[in-house]
Amino acid sequence: MMFTTHVALAVLIFYLIAYTGLLQPYTMLLIVVIIGSLLPDIDHPQSYISSRNDFTRFLSGTLTKELTTHRSHFHTIYAAVGFAVLTIIVWLVFDISNIIHPLLAAFGMFLGYTAHLLGDAMTSSGIYWLGKGKEKYHFMKRGFIRTGSRSETVLQYLFFIAVALLFLKVGLV
Repeated sequence: MMFTTHVALAVLIFYLIAYTGLLQPYTMLLIVVIIGSLLPDIDHPQSYISSRNDFTRFLSGTLTKELTTHRSHFHTIYAAVGFAVLTIIVWLVFDISNIIHPLLAAFGMFLGYTAHLLGDAMTSSGIYWLGKGKEKYHFMKRGFIRTGSRSETVLQYLFFIAVALLFLKVGLV
């Protein structure tokens, strides 16, 4: 999926949870969710997150050439948990607990990351939730979205409309 669709899906899930009253829609938490929704594609050199600056270009190039391929290690539930733990560490090291609690930040990272995985599971390429070599996961038998297709664009607009409606109900703190 395109990065905007990943962001839209993650923000939609964020607002659905906020709408139920299970969490307060903090601005910083939303930012963490959005970052989490982009992180899995760090393993693809042409992705949005990989092309942001020299550091992410270097990191992505190193990962794809030396360590992994797209939609393998970084597209697993283990990576989602790993980045959530890393978020706690970053929060504690930089002492930014006064913004939002480290566990809440970790939840936001996990939420955004798994929303990305959920989106990729909707595609015809699918993902391996438990790692390559395990069963590939698709929604419906083969996935119903092709990345960059008209159906993805329609889905993206539907996500953004739903986000706008929920935002009007819930807002941000």
